Amino acid sequence: LRSCRHRAPSCSVRVIHATQDGSHFDARLEPLRPQLTRPPLSSWKSFGLLKQHELSIPSSTPQTFEVPGDHQGVLAYEGPTEASGKKRLRLRLEISDGKAKLLSTTFVINDGGTVLQAGLKHEKGLLVLGITCRITT
Repeated sequence: LRSCRHRAPSCSVRVIHATQDGSHFDARLEPLRPQLTRPPLSSWKSFGLLKQHELSIPSSTPQTFEVPGDHQGVLAYEGPTEASGKKRLRLRLEISDGKAKLLSTTFVINDGGTVLQAGLKHEKGLLVLGITCRITT
């Protein structure tokens, strides 16, 4: 377990625009379809990938990425954890607008797992961040 500590997880941060009009589903989001089409997101009908950020996150160096609407996202790796023999990653996500923090949350996901964060309004729709991380070997 100690050897995991020095490995930087690699994360894909997909910035998704969800709207209630139409039925477009971006083919690049196909791996996330099961999560995007069930509650609490099932009332949204169209999903488009606006941007995808590939981040490598050393444990002491949070990585930043752009979020539409002049916002900035920060993803920080807070170390490995284990539950029922599964490797998991503890991460902190922050979204800010200038100096104002719009979101600051810590979450744990399985190695290779995906978490969705939704809530920021964007162009008559909703921004959804699909964050997938794995421990690189």
